[in-house]
Amino acid sequence: MSLPAIASTDPQINAIESAFSRLSTSDAPSQKKLIKKPSPPNNTNNPSSKPEKDPFSYRHYVTFHPAQNKILEKRWDERTRELHLKRLKNAQPSIDNSPPKVYPHLELRLKRLKLEEGILKSLNS
Repeated sequence: MSLPAIASTDPQINAIESAFSRLSTSDAPSQKKLIKKPSPPNNTNNPSSKPEKDPFSYRHYVTFHPAQNKILEKRWDERTRELHLKRLKNAQPSIDNSPPKVYPHLELRLKRLKLEEGILKSLNS
């Protein structure tokens, strides 16, 4: 269904009429395809670029402890978290998996060796 042609001298009206006539034809693209939403900038290609911070993000921050100043509390919480992650990264194992220390006076059993020598002397004599 096409709109009847109206003779007009106004260029804006002519542009609107031509747009409606394009939409009404069957081979024209759908109205959804004509309207393009602006896409957000793609920052995934550049890892060095940081996302912009919302200037009012402190209003939405929920503190861990009661605080009068949310901005300072958020800064302190972020600093505490950074220190925690740094300590986790540099953590050393606390379990000693090395073999136990060898004490030679317990391994040699000098008294037993002395008894065995005495037994061997008594058998040889």
